[in-house]
Amino acid sequence: MKQRITVTVDSDSYQLLKAYDVNISGLVSTTMQNEARRLRAERWQEENREGMAEVA
Repeated sequence: MKQRITVTVDSDSYQLLKAYDVNISGLVSTTMQNEARRLRAERWQEENREGMAEVA
């Protein structure tokens, strides 16, 4: 499911990406997905640190 959001970005970066026909929405979406995945993995590691230490 997609959700519309508003973001504020650096004008020069936006103009450059737009000039190169970069799909900015796709870029933001992919970046957000990657960060969410990283945060979930980090949280999982913190929550399971004790159990992993017992196994090691």
